[in-house]
Amino acid sequence: MKHIVQTVLFLIKLLFYVATLTAISLFLFNILLTKLNNTMYKYFIKIPSAYNEEIAARKAESIYQSFREEVTEPTLENIKIFVKKYNNIIEFLTINFLYPEPDGTMKMVVESANYADVLAAKDYPIKYGSRAIGTLLIYDVKTKYEHAKKEYDQFLLYIRITFGSVVGLLFFLIFFREVSLKIKEQKQLAEYSATHDGLTGLYTHKYIKDCLSKILQKACKEKHPLSIIMCDIDFFKRVNDTYGHLAGDIILKTVAEIISNNIRSSDIVARYGGEEFAVILTYPRKKSGTLLQKNTMALLEEPLEVAKRIKKSIENNSITLLDGKMVNVTLSMGLSFLNCLGPSPVHTSEEFIKEADTALYYSKEHGRNAISYKNLETEEMILIKD
Repeated sequence: MKHIVQTVLFLIKLLFYVATLTAISLFLFNILLTKLNNTMYKYFIKIPSAYNEEIAARKAESIYQSFREEVTEPTLENIKIFVKKYNNIIEFLTINFLYPEPDGTMKMVVESANYADVLAAKDYPIKYGSRAIGTLLIYDVKTKYEHAKKEYDQFLLYIRITFGSVVGLLFFLIFFREVSLKIKEQKQLAEYSATHDGLTGLYTHKYIKDCLSKILQKACKEKHPLSIIMCDIDFFKRVNDTYGHLAGDIILKTVAEIISNNIRSSDIVARYGGEEFAVILTYPRKKSGTLLQKNTMALLEEPLEVAKRIKKSIENNSITLLDGKMVNVTLSMGLSFLNCLGPSPVHTSEEFIKEADTALYYSKEHGRNAISYKNLETEEMILIKD
């Protein structure tokens, strides 16, 4: 069910991104098109109402004939006079003349004419005798409009392709980002679930066993002390049977929180079994040197202080159940110590945990709600009730 909800939320988030991106893209696209329309409208020549294509074609032929008749002397000055004269007479025809310079470059009489006009014009090559002097260009407003419209449509196509590509790229990047984040989140969740207890959020039995082996090796290598506290909730089965499993879950979570709040950030706490917890107490390097110079009993002071603090906090805390009832529980605790410079019966992580478990059961057998540990010098079990 949780996976389905997460998938639905992911799809909603993705659709929101797509809708937002589409809206922004369309808004910007319309602004650009409006601006482009206004610009192109100025460029286009409005076709006069009196325009007729057949008349325009006949007048173009007439202008060509007039050129042959009126420009008897093909000088540049005479050609300019002719072009200026007919450009002012006929409103929907434009005339120009293309001629070569002595150096071979091509020039036009009306130099302000744009490239689109030249491409749209109808060509009339002019020869005097066998000598070609240039080309008379005659184009009407419709031809010019159609040519410009073609360019305009091509430009619009380029804009659509560009916008489509940008939107598609952005969509792909957003989709890739969301999918990557989703995969990363699921990977982190899987990693977390593999190492953490689903109820209490503490590390799991498997994780702390694997972790303890590495910590033990490091402690022996770097010559610093190490401690482990095994904790078990007293009469937990009786509490479960009396108040139900939901109440048991509340008690487990509360105890886990109290233990976590009473240890240092460098320590590790795990749910070792059903109602059993394990706390690994590590020591910073600077402090390790000071501790190792002390005797074995001095090494026990700090882990015993932590254990007593946890025990006292559990005793003094009343746990509120779902029905409002208040429940108090206690812990039985067992400690195991490792002194890398002194005598220690512990050689492996299994032996380390077994020694703490032995101390834990000693607490249970001697009235519960107690802390027990083995004196490393005398190997006698010591019980602390207060």
